[in-house]
Amino acid sequence: MSRTVIQLKCENPSESEKVIKKILSSYNYELKRNDDEEYYKCGAGFLTAPKFIKYTFNGNDLTLEGWVRAFAFGGESELKGFVAGVPKRSCRKALNDIQNNLDASSVNDGIVITAEEKSHTLATVLGFLFAILIPIIGIVFGIYLMTRNDSENAKKYGIIILILSVVIWGVSRMLLMG
Repeated sequence: MSRTVIQLKCENPSESEKVIKKILSSYNYELKRNDDEEYYKCGAGFLTAPKFIKYTFNGNDLTLEGWVRAFAFGGESELKGFVAGVPKRSCRKALNDIQNNLDASSVNDGIVITAEEKSHTLATVLGFLFAILIPIIGIVFGIYLMTRNDSENAKKYGIIILILSVVIWGVSRMLLMG
């Protein structure tokens, strides 16, 4: 069993549990029971690896555990490393939000969910690759990235990919005609 474990101290375990449940609910985690273990699960594992979070209180000590179940390997995987990187990052984000809000929970009653900018890494890499190899497809990726409203980096790379694709397409046309 390989899990990411975070140990915290909390002043009021019952209030902390309410905060944790609200945050897990906002991330679409659902309570599951398996054998003698109770945990929260997000995702069915069809498109991405399912994510799991478990919390336990021992007095004022809180233990948070996070892990994913990678499809290819079947076992539990801690929230580090490259394999199943997207669900791991999402699970770490939920754990970070829990930590941040537990610190704030004694001060105010509001739950603060931090916004995460989407990276569009795959589209960016494929965009650059196709901009060089098959510029017309690079243009499609460039336009896709330029139209993303959730990431300034995606827009910037979209413009670069679009310009690169058009330049390479133009140069290849000139070389074919000359």
